[in-house]
Amino acid sequence: MAGLSAATADQLVRLGGAAALGVLAVVLLRRSPQLGVGGWLAVVCLVPVWAGVGLGAYFEPQVLAGLAAVGALVLVRRCVPLSPVGADLLIAAFALSALLPALVGRGTANGVFVLLAHWASAYLLGRLAGHRLPLGRVYALVAVAFTAVAVLALVEWVAGWNPFHLVPGSGGLREVWATIQERGGVARAEGAFGHSIALGGSLALALPLTLAAPLRPAVRLGMAVLMGAACAVTFSRIGLGTAVLGVLLSIAFLRTGLPGRLRLLICGGLLVGAAAAAPLVTQVFAAAGDEASGSAGYRADLLSLLGEARLLGLSPSYWRSPTGEASFGTFRSIDSALVLTTLTYGWIPLAFLGAAVLSAVVVVVRGQATAPTVALVAQLPAFATVALITQYASLVWFVAGLAVAAQALAPRGERAADPPGPGDATARDPHRPHSLWGTQPNPRRSMATVVAVGDRSGHRPGGDGIVGVAGYLQVLRRRMWGVVVCVALAGGAALSASLLATPTYTSTAGLFFSLQNGNTASDLAQGATFTRAQMASYATLTTTPAVLDPVIDRLDLETTAGGLAGRVSATAPNDTVLLQVSASATSPTEAARIADAVAGRLAEVVEEVAPADTEGRATVLVTPVAPAQVPTGPSSPDTTLNLLVGLVAGAALGVLYAMLRESLDTRVRDAVRVRALTDAPVLGLIAARTQRAGEELVLATDPRSAQAELFRQLRTNLDFLRLDGEPLSLAVTSSLPGEGKSTVALDLALALAEVHERVLLVDADMRRPAVAHRLDLEGSAGLSTVLVGRAAVDDVVQEWGPHGLHVLTAGAVPPNPAQLLDSPRMTALMAELATRYDAVVVDSPPVLPVTDALLLSRCTGGTLVVVDTHRVRRNQLAEALRQLGNVDTRPLGVVLNRLVREKQVYGYGAYGSDQGDDVDAGRWWRKGARPAAVGRQHAVETHDAVPAGQRAPAAAGRPRP
Repeated sequence: MAGLSAATADQLVRLGGAAALGVLAVVLLRRSPQLGVGGWLAVVCLVPVWAGVGLGAYFEPQVLAGLAAVGALVLVRRCVPLSPVGADLLIAAFALSALLPALVGRGTANGVFVLLAHWASAYLLGRLAGHRLPLGRVYALVAVAFTAVAVLALVEWVAGWNPFHLVPGSGGLREVWATIQERGGVARAEGAFGHSIALGGSLALALPLTLAAPLRPAVRLGMAVLMGAACAVTFSRIGLGTAVLGVLLSIAFLRTGLPGRLRLLICGGLLVGAAAAAPLVTQVFAAAGDEASGSAGYRADLLSLLGEARLLGLSPSYWRSPTGEASFGTFRSIDSALVLTTLTYGWIPLAFLGAAVLSAVVVVVRGQATAPTVALVAQLPAFATVALITQYASLVWFVAGLAVAAQALAPRGERAADPPGPGDATARDPHRPHSLWGTQPNPRRSMATVVAVGDRSGHRPGGDGIVGVAGYLQVLRRRMWGVVVCVALAGGAALSASLLATPTYTSTAGLFFSLQNGNTASDLAQGATFTRAQMASYATLTTTPAVLDPVIDRLDLETTAGGLAGRVSATAPNDTVLLQVSASATSPTEAARIADAVAGRLAEVVEEVAPADTEGRATVLVTPVAPAQVPTGPSSPDTTLNLLVGLVAGAALGVLYAMLRESLDTRVRDAVRVRALTDAPVLGLIAARTQRAGEELVLATDPRSAQAELFRQLRTNLDFLRLDGEPLSLAVTSSLPGEGKSTVALDLALALAEVHERVLLVDADMRRPAVAHRLDLEGSAGLSTVLVGRAAVDDVVQEWGPHGLHVLTAGAVPPNPAQLLDSPRMTALMAELATRYDAVVVDSPPVLPVTDALLLSRCTGGTLVVVDTHRVRRNQLAEALRQLGNVDTRPLGVVLNRLVREKQVYGYGAYGSDQGDDVDAGRWWRKGARPAAVGRQHAVETHDAVPAGQRAPAAAGRPRP
């Protein structure tokens, strides 16, 4: 250390500390990936706001709050028991507050673009941390979006049409060429170069993500070719070079399975194409001359500021400009995001970023990388160069942030690139590395033993959270009227407020500022620079008493300088010497008079306070260029905009209301919530019907309807639970009265009678018997009569319906139903019935009000629990299941009754109602094998109903057409 200067030693100490922190960050990332993602969010999304650079163009305060909330959510996801619904509510609330300023006209179009890019990345990272969002689909969306950008760039280059002028402040590709060739000015050249770098760098960053997306190989390669060609015509050396490196790294590290010669051929063709485009790009920058050299010198001076960065905190060279921007050294603004980050925070954020990148590189080199991790490593050249050069490309942060999160959140040992989606043709092997050119199908999975009805509720299996668009649409459909009321109330309130508000008119006058002395080009350039630097001061001077008091006296206004200052404003467009003075009033004429008077008085004050030359003349000349015009319409309230904002706010409040109601709703509305309470399978989903139709037996009144097919599906699932040759004996019960258990028992018995010789329905609800009334049978003698010994079973069993369903009604209501059901005679009776019938279905009382159902469950082979999705609560169902478990009874399964579902689920209904001649054809299959169930193909789940080594019986049902 003795031979080193103090400055060099200080630099080494700081770099060593940063390296140590990087090692610590690697350890922390392995322990808590959420910490790495949270740090990345802070670095990427919050640096511009923290540093004060472009605050108005980057974020509103609400956006900052939203990003901070999402970052906090990522950090504490494992520490706070926050449900997915609560997480999405939190994110949605901050998203609404972030978008409102743009909706009411407080933000710019550029601000909306930046907001969408930054906030979308924050939201997706939060979803990644909380719910393992499938990255492959996100990459596919990024690939499609950047392919569209590439096509627009190529169209512009070929046809001359410039779609990029739609983005404020951007130049076109033709403008890049024309500006450099004609030396059209430094200002125009810088704007054109900024557009070129942003576009080329963004395409280069999107290329690895495109190659890692789960799309067809030909589609991915076609997208990559379009992006590469667009990089070439942007004249961006950085974009073209890093695009080539990204593709090469992707081909090298993604396990393609292609022969080495073919991979070399692809790489060689890529290099040849890049070499062919390089002379054109070089010619552009050679023609730039001094402008390109000046740009290179600017970058060199900018990088020299890194030597002043601290280990933690702001750089000593920090100062804030009069406009509020963070400045360092001689630079009023800094374009480089990484340089700005280092000067603002110190080396610590870069240590975290470096740790994430280092861990990604290590797993890639070892051949253990996921496809998103390979995409991150392939992005490194483009990301490093673009982040060091420009801050214009907001989408750079979006795509790079996703890649970092993919590595940080990947569990150790995970190699799967992405779980296959529901629409994937083949499932991806979780132990096979991602292939650039396609995937091989998995080995055949074992067949399931129980067919469980598929669920379209939108909930994640194994939890209560709503996921996916389908889940949210289901919630909104259930809470539709609440959403409509919120929209109507908010829209009505906004409209009423607009109609009752006093109209305000705004008029604007324009002033041009210049210096009177100076004739040479150098003097004029210095004068223009001086004037632009003073424009912020002139705008502030507009609302001072020195300007406003004379205006009040001249126009005889009944107000004070402070009151008038709230109605007057002055703005100076960036890099201009024009000042726009605006005044508001309740009268259009008065607004124009105030604007002209304030502009005239400001000109006088500026010439008075400006320094004089040697002859005593004012050096600053103020010229009116745009007199105030009498406005033809009010500037506020904007009824249309306010109504739109009210409707949007009402819709957002309605969505929040729906999600809150859904999160607080404890009713068992879907199969997922059932699975959270029991391991028993969901064997049937019965759709809701009208009150009148709910009393009808659908198997008897409309046997070819979609509703009838649902009961046949239930019958099929029950057949899967039976061992070969074993008779079916089950009790149908529910938690509470009125859940539809009797209807389910009746229709299930009819469905069983279609395919079995002898089926018996027993009405064991001797407290509130319903079967005799529903079937119009004699109910004075029945089960109670048999149990007290006054009749034999054969004497009271009645036959009903075309399929010969046998029915044992409840009989006369006894004074002691529980004692009868708990008697040895009942046990012997059920054992005898099980030997005489192929299937015995018992309509049992509900579990919670009385103990009868618990007693019956011990006499039958199992219990089928009916759950009314509009009535029973989770705690009630859990208590009923607990009581059944206390008597050593495991439910055979659960039937969800009165379920509101989409019409597409019952896609068989229209078909069945149009068939004419085979309505009574069910009898012919009684003697034969049972075909597979008809209707919609349902999701298959594996349960432990059939012991290993035994084959489940064939599914029963109507023949497939």
